[in-house]
Amino acid sequence: MEEYFNTKKKGNKYEVLISLIIAPSRGLRYLSTCGYERLAAQNNFKFIVVIFPQRFQVQKEDWKMTVERYGLRPECFDLMKPNRLISDYCKRNGIICIDPTV
Repeated sequence: MEEYFNTKKKGNKYEVLISLIIAPSRGLRYLSTCGYERLAAQNNFKFIVVIFPQRFQVQKEDWKMTVERYGLRPECFDLMKPNRLISDYCKRNGIICIDPTV
């Protein structure tokens, strides 16, 4: 996971953008414990989750090469499950979630 904090002065207030880059497979566990939603509420800004897909989720050729290289059985994998879990968590908790794969 990587975190980036950017601040920009807007009048007499600071606008804070916190960017989290986490792999979708680790996202749900991290979101449930990170405290950024609470931080946003305490400081009156919106907490929005943006899912950055793994490249094999959007570039089918990458997935095909991974399957071939490691001898995987594609029918055993649901590549979009991590995204659905994160999106469902966000819906249940009233968090805006942007998933560019849908």
